[in-house]
Amino acid sequence: MMKNVARSRRIMLIGLPALMILAFAASGCFVLGGRLFVRGSDSVFVGMARNALPNVQAVDTDVEVKFYDGDEILSTKVVRICTRTLQSDDGKAEAPFEAVLKNNKRADRVETRVLVRLPLGEKIDPDLEFQNVNVAWIGSDFVITGEIFNDDNEDFEDVKVCAAVLDDDGNVLRVGSDEVGDIDENEKAPFEITVPRDSAAEDVKLWVDAERTNGDVTRPVTRTATVPSKTATPTPTPTNTPAPTASPVTTPSPEATGTTTP
Repeated sequence: MMKNVARSRRIMLIGLPALMILAFAASGCFVLGGRLFVRGSDSVFVGMARNALPNVQAVDTDVEVKFYDGDEILSTKVVRICTRTLQSDDGKAEAPFEAVLKNNKRADRVETRVLVRLPLGEKIDPDLEFQNVNVAWIGSDFVITGEIFNDDNEDFEDVKVCAAVLDDDGNVLRVGSDEVGDIDENEKAPFEITVPRDSAAEDVKLWVDAERTNGDVTRPVTRTATVPSKTATPTPTPTNTPAPTASPVTTPSPEATGTTTP
């Protein structure tokens, strides 16, 4: 019995530093800016989770969003950030998120809290490269396309691309993502993300991360792109114009030649 008690105490002592780091990490993680708007019949809040603590790796991160109508709390949503990790070497790691309150347009404010469950576990930088990134304004949408090239020496699984449309102050306006799938080394795969257009949009920031074949996850790789200032002109679809039908040619009948009888 005494051995079990002693063992339990050792486990508790071993666990204390992790708990302290958890509290420390959570205190340095917060939502940077944010926007509440109505989409259809839903209230939607988008924002950017920030890990402001240098060299603290927030690996498993959610955001708690409380929707209010005045002083009345409507609902609490806990959502994942768009990337798998918040890897912070310089205190500037960030990732977008979106929380949706379905079938309720009454929300007029929110309260947010970043939840960090596993602050330890630094992840590798994958050699995943963005190529041929393009942002097109088509109708009422932004269509963000490109390719992810795996320049690493290993295969990656469940590759995911996240996108945040930002205003000129860096505030999140829209969030979207695309599940690219598996990409073997020296191979590439396309991605496409469509989000509603916003008149305040200035830039698009992209993140890509993945799982390794051993089940571990990578830290995100980022890329920025500029939002076009005008709508794209759709490429006209060529049409086949039928060749004109030749009109039938009427061959006149030969006229009879009169014969003079001497």
